[in-house]
Amino acid sequence: MPTEPDYYDLLQVPFDAGSKEIIATYRRLARQYHPDIATDPAATKRMLALNRAIEVLGDPKRRREYDARRLQARAREALARKSDESESTSTPREGGADRQSTEPRLTRAIATRNTTVGWPTRAIARRPESKGRPIVLIFAMCAIVLGVLTATGIAVAVYLGDNSKEAALVQPTSGPSSTAAASTAPSPTESPFPYGSDVFESRGIWLVGADMPPGIWRAVRAGPCAWKRLSARDPTDEAVVGSGSSITVELHPTDVAFWSEGCGWWTQVMTPPSASPTDPFGPGTWLVGAEISPGLWQNSDSSQGCSWARLARLDGGPSSTTASGATSASAIPIEISAGDVAFHSWGCGTWTRIGG
Repeated sequence: MPTEPDYYDLLQVPFDAGSKEIIATYRRLARQYHPDIATDPAATKRMLALNRAIEVLGDPKRRREYDARRLQARAREALARKSDESESTSTPREGGADRQSTEPRLTRAIATRNTTVGWPTRAIARRPESKGRPIVLIFAMCAIVLGVLTATGIAVAVYLGDNSKEAALVQPTSGPSSTAAASTAPSPTESPFPYGSDVFESRGIWLVGADMPPGIWRAVRAGPCAWKRLSARDPTDEAVVGSGSSITVELHPTDVAFWSEGCGWWTQVMTPPSASPTDPFGPGTWLVGAEISPGLWQNSDSSQGCSWARLARLDGGPSSTTASGATSASAIPIEISAGDVAFHSWGCGTWTRIGG
């Protein structure tokens, strides 16, 4: 079966180009390669390919169907390349050779450990039964002594603990000594949260500026998250200027308040999902470029109901979502564009980059 051409490459446009850009580019190329104008013998063939491309990409329904086929084909090609690379780097070994090479290494490792601990290396070999009895007796005596010392230590610790409890019970409730003890007591206001004090519990309404400064915020320890940017303090439908379920959101200086529920805690500490933007990542809303790289990605599991969205903005306003989808059938490939601001997913397992 012949491979379907990449119509985006033929028209020299990115895969997420708008319809106006596609049509404008087609007209420009048509003026260049039209047989009545071009002198290149290959111009006629190129013009036929351009016409085929605009027939597919110029029709929304046919373009959606083509995009699905293109993604699946690119995913198959990328996985095939990875498989070929892994096979070329692996070296076949025979079982007998493995065993022969492993046994000397294992023997050397045991000998090294015995030398480090202080045991004689020759202890690896079997000793006569009569010569092993003194060593067994020595070990038994050491175990008995160690047990006696351990029991004595436990008894002393219990005794001291009981005395400290009694001393605490008989402390005076007034006077200079009690005042000094109160002044040295640890403060209960220390926050156990690892992100410090600039965090906000997700459930409630917060004033933008007074409570939460404008900027990009991220939810941590989030569950099913819902949030709204408000133009008034009351979360009525008329006051909502943006909403969403992503765990990274941008608050504008013109926002009056921010409402959220089920998002855990909000912080402005941006912790990336992995060490490198090309490494696999899990659920969340991650910044494209800074935290995850553009390219072709595939998830590991959709059985729990995978939902995803490519985001052009983080404020939940109109046209903030470039593309989105949901499935529970199988793993899916998604092409993240360099023009995307962020990528959000939930219930999709781990995303692995399989192509540029």
